[in-house]
Amino acid sequence: LTPADFDAKPMVLVVGGYSVGKTSFIQSLVGRDIPGARIGPEPTTDRFTAVMGSEQGIDRIVPGHALAMQADRPFQGLQ
Repeated sequence: LTPADFDAKPMVLVVGGYSVGKTSFIQSLVGRDIPGARIGPEPTTDRFTAVMGSEQGIDRIVPGHALAMQADRPFQGLQ
């Protein structure tokens, strides 16, 4: 484990097949729509995305491949 693993805030990982309600579940959990999230009967995503909230209520959407390249994030093992 790296220092980034210990310094990171807690995370929730939602995994499931296509069109089983992952995005709807996350939106219900946070109580609002997620900017850029698409919901449809066809596959809409094929990679992981981090949705990060802030105290100001502004969401940051970061593609997983960008996070995997940052040494200060706990995603380097996904490279």
